[in-house]
Amino acid sequence: MSKKIEIQLHDILKKMLETTAIKSAVIIDKNGLPITSFDKETNKPLDNETEIVAAGLGASILALATRSTDIYEHGTLSKMLIDSENGQMIVKSAGDSALILVNLPAGASLGITLLALNQAAAEIAKLPLSPKQPMKKDVDFSDLKIPTM
Repeated sequence: MSKKIEIQLHDILKKMLETTAIKSAVIIDKNGLPITSFDKETNKPLDNETEIVAAGLGASILALATRSTDIYEHGTLSKMLIDSENGQMIVKSAGDSALILVNLPAGASLGITLLALNQAAAEIAKLPLSPKQPMKKDVDFSDLKIPTM
């Protein structure tokens, strides 16, 4: 991905984070590979390991949610909200090849958040995106606990 596209993506994410309670956002491709991210607290992209885990989880969530909408014949999935005791996560489609995964505190205003998220997704959908290049170091996923059914 070109540096110009990366700067555009960071600008889109920064703008979205400035106007909402969103704490962090990750743009991923629909295969589960990270494209870029941004963290409001550090004012920088997330570290590589966090990006990769978030991308994988986002793609897994999309696959399960898409399967659910297919079973119930609800049409194409647009977004999914996960609301928990200590926070919220939204996964939103951003064109044919990308998703935005955002992390919010519990009780955050969803109206403003969804408006900003829809706007960011529309801007991202217009850009030619590609996942990040493979990392040069190995990532340790041994502490990642994924529940089994």
